[in-house]
Amino acid sequence: MSRSVKRLINLLITLLLCAGIVFTIISMLANSKRDLTQLDSYEGKVISKGIAENPATNINVTKVFYIKLDGLDQTLSTYNLKQDYAQLDSAFQIGDQVKVYYQRSSFPEVANLHTYQFEKKGKIIIGEGEIENKELKGGILSAVVVILILAFGYLRDRKIRRSTSIEGK
Repeated sequence: MSRSVKRLINLLITLLLCAGIVFTIISMLANSKRDLTQLDSYEGKVISKGIAENPATNINVTKVFYIKLDGLDQTLSTYNLKQDYAQLDSAFQIGDQVKVYYQRSSFPEVANLHTYQFEKKGKIIIGEGEIENKELKGGILSAVVVILILAFGYLRDRKIRRSTSIEGK
């Protein structure tokens, strides 16, 4: 394979990876700022709660905390990077009256991670600030990954240029 083709393939792979991650960053930052009045909200009794496998492949956690409310066709969930859900699990009991703010999912059978606030007896258990913080950390981490991919692509390109210039001598 010629040097130009190798360099072109390297460039395309690097740019495609970076574009995908930039799209993820934009999505995370857009999800971090939500006006609760513009979201769906629901108040109901907790009929199920617990810790489950993470249904989302774009979030690097293995477990999520979920609750299911009576009369709502969505399973609402949240995650934290430390994967410590003991406090959340003890905050909600079966039969508790809970109000949630969320973005309705088209796939009600899958845990909905677009849940922005959980309230119980007027007290915010998980609020917008925590969600915003998670999404911001994820965006920063993704930006670092973009920089690393660009650096790797550049170094790979240098290696391709050097190896073909050595072969040509």
